[in-house]
Amino acid sequence: MSWPAFALRPFWGDGPSTKVAFKFKDAFLVRPFSDEQIKTIYQYVSERADTPGAAVTMASFGGKINEVVPDATASPQRSAIFATSTTPVWTDPSEVEKYMDWARSCYRDLFAESGGAPVPGTRFGVCMMAHPDNDLANPLWNQTGIPWHVFYYQHHYPRLQLIKKKWDPMNIIHHALPVVPA
Repeated sequence: MSWPAFALRPFWGDGPSTKVAFKFKDAFLVRPFSDEQIKTIYQYVSERADTPGAAVTMASFGGKINEVVPDATASPQRSAIFATSTTPVWTDPSEVEKYMDWARSCYRDLFAESGGAPVPGTRFGVCMMAHPDNDLANPLWNQTGIPWHVFYYQHHYPRLQLIKKKWDPMNIIHHALPVVPA
């Protein structure tokens, strides 16, 4: 398959007209998964036969990106060893709840020690804003007591709010997890 063909249809399906849905719930890790987290991953990818399009992915991270000072950009993640994601993919719209439950439950259990989300610190880094996760703004799924924006921007959020106030004070450009003008 050519790269453009893959880029236009990166997930499996029955043919060119097949539409797929997916949910990214990701995190950067500063330290390797614990033994308990590895057991959790194994449980979700091996024992949940009802969600064949679900996976926990990992990608190496670091290198030159970690040479950038964390305060140089709005993306403070500069110490990760890899990125991970609990990502189910499905084609049948009637299965949305089952796959969303898989993504949410797997992520919650994977980060159970910190309230169901990867609290930035010595073990976990921030999340990727390229994959905004509305669940981090929902206390049902984020029981850490930490606001969603800390997971993406850490201490940079107030600075981003001032920039937003200057360039988009009416909040015209936004999505489900927007930087709100100060």
